[in-house]
Amino acid sequence: PDMPVEQVREQLRNVLAAIALEDPDIGYVQGMNFIVAFLIVAMRAAQAEDSTPSSQEAAEADVFTLFVRLLRHPRFCMRPLYTAGLPGLHVLNGAMGHAI
Repeated sequence: PDMPVEQVREQLRNVLAAIALEDPDIGYVQGMNFIVAFLIVAMRAAQAEDSTPSSQEAAEADVFTLFVRLLRHPRFCMRPLYTAGLPGLHVLNGAMGHAI
């Protein structure tokens, strides 16, 4: 479904600002926007039937909750990808280097 770009941008700003407030040690790190934008688009597509303002706010809250869980849940452990020095990224780069 077509999504108004400005509306998606506003949701993206809202979710990223909330994430930065939720975890001030990380704040906003470049690259978060790609994952959060994907989650917003996916959530909007799943809720295409209901485009009321309350459903859009609920979608923002769902995306926020999902991203925070991706950061904190031990199975996904994405937080080290965004902490100072990007230790998780260095681990992944090392693993890729060994795999190649």
